[in-house]
Amino acid sequence: MVPKVDFEVMDITNITYSDNSYDGIISNCSFFHIPVEELPKTLNSFSKILKPNGKLLLILQEGLGEAMIEEPFRKGVYIYINYFSVKQISELLLKHGFEIDSILKEESPNDLELGKGKLIVLSHNTKR
Repeated sequence: MVPKVDFEVMDITNITYSDNSYDGIISNCSFFHIPVEELPKTLNSFSKILKPNGKLLLILQEGLGEAMIEEPFRKGVYIYINYFSVKQISELLLKHGFEIDSILKEESPNDLELGKGKLIVLSHNTKR
């Protein structure tokens, strides 16, 4: 239990917070569960609620393509994964009004990870 905190459930492709209301967004291991066709709507949703020059931190699974894989901690449960290359995420962010500040690669430390490694992407929107 977290005291004095309000939690909300919302569609990530259509965030309904006020425009220009946040300085930053952290999307830790959620963006890569979004189907390819929904990625533009999601980035537009992020951009809408970010203030000008707002920061976006994405933590993604590195690789290519899409897959349904068995969840490492829940045998028999399969989850959708959308893997990203540095080139792919860079082009996607640039196309949707974000500039890349940095991209770090981190190798998977063990077999419980969902892919061969992570991409840690820091960007900012270019709206003024």
